[in-house]
Amino acid sequence: MLVCAVVGMESLSKAIKLRFIRFFYEDEPIAEFEQWVYASNELEEALDADSYLALLACDFTSDAVCHNIRSILAPFIKDADYETWSIVRVLEQFLSREGDLGVLL
Repeated sequence: MLVCAVVGMESLSKAIKLRFIRFFYEDEPIAEFEQWVYASNELEEALDADSYLALLACDFTSDAVCHNIRSILAPFIKDADYETWSIVRVLEQFLSREGDLGVLL
């Protein structure tokens, strides 16, 4: 079960929410996420200082990086945000005829 927080997702843009959710559920490679973390000015403004600095301090080459980043991002991800993303993803796959349509249905 995901951690729900009072703080977080409401203050984040749709683009940041999507990046977090995609990374959290392994739909974005670590290298791409790392580049985005270092390049995003919006991220610095959207996160609290501790969370932002913790992301910057992550060793993206470590075997534990996914666990560490998930720990940092967990307060920013709500169940409803993931469920919405998941449903949209399945519908997009269905409409584009990607994957096994029998499984998607």
